[in-house]
Amino acid sequence: MALTTRRLLTIPSPIIGATAFRAMTACLSRLAALLNARVEGVESTAIRRFDAVGMLVGGLRPLADRVTMIFQRSGIRCVRVAHIPAACERLAVAMPQVVVVLDNIRPDERDALADRATAVGALVLHLDPALDEETRDELIAGAAKVAGERKVLRELVRHGETVDDDEWIVCSDFEDDDEQDDDV
Repeated sequence: MALTTRRLLTIPSPIIGATAFRAMTACLSRLAALLNARVEGVESTAIRRFDAVGMLVGGLRPLADRVTMIFQRSGIRCVRVAHIPAACERLAVAMPQVVVVLDNIRPDERDALADRATAVGALVLHLDPALDEETRDELIAGAAKVAGERKVLRELVRHGETVDDDEWIVCSDFEDDDEQDDDV
């Protein structure tokens, strides 16, 4: 956005004389040129957006693509990593709300992932690749829903809102509606 002195040059001033007016406009023109030079040299500040993020660990390409597609449909940004050590390294940077593991992992890897996921407030979902497609898609959609809900709650806390334990939203899509009605 360039500063301009055009408006000042067209306004006659009855209070000051013509010579003083020309000197003042010349001075303002030089000032505007200096400010414009400084503005062009400054880069914009990078703004960190806190998106709803899901992390996908491992898995064969067709299955991983399916999980990514379901996450993207739900408005969840998907970060894909190949193995558990990479996931443990990227958890602190990506700050996902949900981590979906598609491979069978060793107990020590499971503990390391659970520890780091707990540190960033992420839930871990271990999916068996042998699940039928409908059940798997339902579980992934539930994980995406939880990621969106946890993002909203994280934003509330970040903006100074207090959130009681009762307000934490739990994904209950997998219960029958009849069972929920009986509890009420």
